[in-house]
Amino acid sequence: MRGILTKGGGKTVPEGSVGYLFNQVGEIEVDIEGLDTEEAEMKFIESGADDFEIENGTAWVYVKLIDLKAVKENLEKENLKIVNAQPTFIATQKSEISDEDREKYEALLEKLDENEDVVEIYDNLK
Repeated sequence: MRGILTKGGGKTVPEGSVGYLFNQVGEIEVDIEGLDTEEAEMKFIESGADDFEIENGTAWVYVKLIDLKAVKENLEKENLKIVNAQPTFIATQKSEISDEDREKYEALLEKLDENEDVVEIYDNLK
């Protein structure tokens, strides 16, 4: 792992040293293809969502971790198609990088993704 990071321009840091940059939340991925976006947004709000993002027929609904199960069940009662529901980490502040650095970062992500020891990757990029 260290070799992949070093070759890709990354570095390892002590455990917990970047945890303050992220909040753990519940994330519910919802297929809203063919639905009216405003109607879907109202269902998210009424179901207890704290926040949501919509892109290309998919919505990501964010909730307090403790509310994940209840909000998922509420969305299912609204006949919305749940693709996935799980805990995740959301960056507290997003950062921008240059196009050149983004290319390097994406190459690093590919290498990490190929490694069977990597389970999840979180970042704070816009």
